Amino acid sequence: MSGFPFDSFSIEHGTMPAMVLSTCRWKAGEPLLCEGELRLTGAETCARIGTMRDALARQGIGHGSTVALLGASSVALAITLFAAAELGAICCFIHAYEREDHNAAVLRHIEARLLIAGPQDIYRSKGARIAESAGVAVGIVRADATAIDFGPASPAAAPAPRRSATPDDAAMLLLSSGTTGKPKAILHTHRSLLATATSGPAIYGRCSERDSVAVGMQPSFAAWVFTMLPFFAARARICFAEWTGAEDYLALLAREKITVAALVPTVWRMVVAAEPKQYDLSALQVAFFSGEPGSPRLIDALAAVAPEVRTAYLASEIGCACGIAGGLDILAQPGKAASVGRPVPNADLRVVDPESDTLRDVAAGEIGEIAIRGASLARGYWKQDELTAARFVGGWWRSGDLGLTDADGCVFFKGRIDNRINSGGIKIHAEEVEAALLTHPDIATAAVVGEPDAQWGERVVAHVVSRNVSLTAAAIGEFCATAGLLSGPKIPKAIYFHDRLPTGPTNKLYRQALRQKRGHSDVQ
Repeated sequence: MSGFPFDSFSIEHGTMPAMVLSTCRWKAGEPLLCEGELRLTGAETCARIGTMRDALARQGIGHGSTVALLGASSVALAITLFAAAELGAICCFIHAYEREDHNAAVLRHIEARLLIAGPQDIYRSKGARIAESAGVAVGIVRADATAIDFGPASPAAAPAPRRSATPDDAAMLLLSSGTTGKPKAILHTHRSLLATATSGPAIYGRCSERDSVAVGMQPSFAAWVFTMLPFFAARARICFAEWTGAEDYLALLAREKITVAALVPTVWRMVVAAEPKQYDLSALQVAFFSGEPGSPRLIDALAAVAPEVRTAYLASEIGCACGIAGGLDILAQPGKAASVGRPVPNADLRVVDPESDTLRDVAAGEIGEIAIRGASLARGYWKQDELTAARFVGGWWRSGDLGLTDADGCVFFKGRIDNRINSGGIKIHAEEVEAALLTHPDIATAAVVGEPDAQWGERVVAHVVSRNVSLTAAAIGEFCATAGLLSGPKIPKAIYFHDRLPTGPTNKLYRQALRQKRGHSDVQ
């Protein structure tokens, strides 16, 4: 098809720009990217990518340049990402809710040439302060992605030599969520991102040009990339929207006739509590969750919303082609609601001894560290060679996550290595205790941490949100003991009650805050 801006010079097959061009051509006259009233066809999307590409090139952005992006989930930032990739630049979304001094340190660490901020006032002002602190230029992208305003203080630079990307070129840096101190950026190539882009059906169950997906998470989290890229490559319709509440999200699903909805369990619980039956969700086919293991209660609630329920184990380092995924064929089986499924085709997984410097497998059915390999594996950590050597071993990524596989090959996540509680020499996994607590009908949410103990080294402490104001710690302990859910050392020695538990920007439980937090009751 002629007239596409990418036709002005060659694009190598096996790169992000080649995938983008293919989707834009095949969706030339149909809606592709949506955000509120903004509707872009494939041809319009391609034209605006070309406009953004030229604007970035005039600022000296070219092959190997690093471009930082800050803002909400939006058409504008997706198009800017594709435009930078078309120039062979490396993109990195920075966390919108992180401290500004931390973000400035991130920009220096990744050697950003430019920061592009979203059009909303909060991102314009934050972006300006972060860029000034880091000593880089800043541009504000318009909401309709028709231009980038660099302001009078940022004169155009000499255009970089034009060179298109190759499959093994660096393409993106994903920041590890929850990192404090030195920034940790995971480096992906065009090859690994394309492997993620083509793995949509294996992860989501359905991912085709007949589908539509809502992308509402912050783009600084890998979930945004791992949702947007597969559905874009599949030529599906993508609807961007910033999360503003469960009711607004349900209204979006109904209005846009979304077929695949992807959220973390904490947010899904908000959504299913907002009476989804009041909305026309007849188009919705898949309710997808990741980030935390499921439970029978969650699976049943999601099955009432969509005919298929799916989950996956994903991480910034591995992408979708290395993922572990499963649907109701696994989750609905007795005892398997907490499974994350099986490795997707062409991905591989081992459970290894977490104490060993080498990849030594543990016995079948035992808990060990999850190690993964596959086509979407990252290259390593940006400018952290020692960490890369420690975590990327012989083509495998050591996750730092604990897990096991059962006799059917289903994988069960058993928590982080650093979430283990050592009480009197007994290793207790916080997530195991949380899963037991959540079987109590009056407990809505639970989180478990270890606290220092003079006698045992650490003791197990639970933080819960109760549906019943009369629920006591003694009743919870008795429930766990009499139901045979937990052995004596694993039963919480203190339970704190809260109105809500702290979460991080991805709405996952933030255990670090709980180690300094107390609720309104502490009964031992």
